[in-house]
Amino acid sequence: MDAVIPVVIDLTSKVNGNNGDETTQNRVKGTLVEKGPSVYIRYHEKLEEHEDAVRNVLKIGEDDVTIIRNGGVSMHQRFQEGKKTEGSYRTPFGTMRMETATKQFDYEWKSDEGRGEIVLVYELVLQGRDLGRVTLTFSIREADET
Repeated sequence: MDAVIPVVIDLTSKVNGNNGDETTQNRVKGTLVEKGPSVYIRYHEKLEEHEDAVRNVLKIGEDDVTIIRNGGVSMHQRFQEGKKTEGSYRTPFGTMRMETATKQFDYEWKSDEGRGEIVLVYELVLQGRDLGRVTLTFSIREADET
């Protein structure tokens, strides 16, 4: 059976766009599971503009990461460094086409220290509109059992 590790995730999202820069930060609790060559990180987040919590899954492979979100908003997007990929972003107002050009993808988990980090940098085009460069940083640490 795969070990489920309770974790705390500090998520920082930075968007450098045509309309200026925006940074958001969020701390959430989740789990980390290693299954074969993949790592799964699951967590829930509450978005101000939506009643429902959003369930998030990050599937981390050797050279890519897939982000799946379900709830108030839904998204399915694969990121692979040096490549353009397509996905979708669904809100209560409709579904939009997403295109990402991944510039950087780094993942490190130090099991002996109980901490790690994911850095994902990509150019985002949503429904044909260039939204700029997005940097997602997930700082992950094992949760205290207290």
